[in-house]
Amino acid sequence: MWHCGKAYHMNILLMSVASTFILLLTFAAYIKKIVTREGAMATALFGLIINFTGGFIYILILMLFITVAYIATMYQFSLKKAIGIQEGSGGERGWQSVTSHVLVPTILIVMYYTLHAISTPLFEILILSAFAFAISDAVASEMGVISNKTYSIITWKKVDTGVNGGISLFGEVWALLGSLFITLSGSIIMNISGMTLYTWYYPVILSSVSGFIGCNIDSILGDLVENRGFISKFSNNFLSMIASIFIAYGAYIIMMR
Repeated sequence: MWHCGKAYHMNILLMSVASTFILLLTFAAYIKKIVTREGAMATALFGLIINFTGGFIYILILMLFITVAYIATMYQFSLKKAIGIQEGSGGERGWQSVTSHVLVPTILIVMYYTLHAISTPLFEILILSAFAFAISDAVASEMGVISNKTYSIITWKKVDTGVNGGISLFGEVWALLGSLFITLSGSIIMNISGMTLYTWYYPVILSSVSGFIGCNIDSILGDLVENRGFISKFSNNFLSMIASIFIAYGAYIIMMR
């Protein structure tokens, strides 16, 4: 009984320390203008929910995403700002951008740890697919706009840099690399934590490919729907992430037959 009580208090202590770390990190991100005030509040909210339901391992994956996305955002930022295609006024991301990329992973974590509605192998693939799309989309957008060889994903005609639905070989390569990086890193973190029960290369392959495909679905929706004003950029991000996890789910079902 005493050991159970000690373990309980230890868990509370660890979650409290992690929560304090999340709040300090979010505040630092706001001070450094990585996120706006509303973006910082959204990040803190999702971070706390993830911490208290899934644990700190997902905060580490989230931190990797934020770090890589910020580096990509700041890459040749002066050029992006000069042609008016930068994120925010100084590269910072608002609450809508944060929500469109973090809401789905948060829901998946709650479904797995609180509702127990997903099996462990499937959860691992879906959560990594969600993060794979998030980083693939962010890196493709921020790196792709550097290229002056941008083409419509629908018509393959040359389009202006930064146009919704425009893709470049440079951006596509970075999208795939970003997807592979976050899935491999996430899988390693999960393995170290002792959570992973599945052969490591399945989630890496399925999730990275699903995230990359979702990134291109984002471009398709951008060309066909977003440019016509039917959905916003952030609605597009959200829907494309949903598409990514459904692709991963379908591949998982086929693989398990």
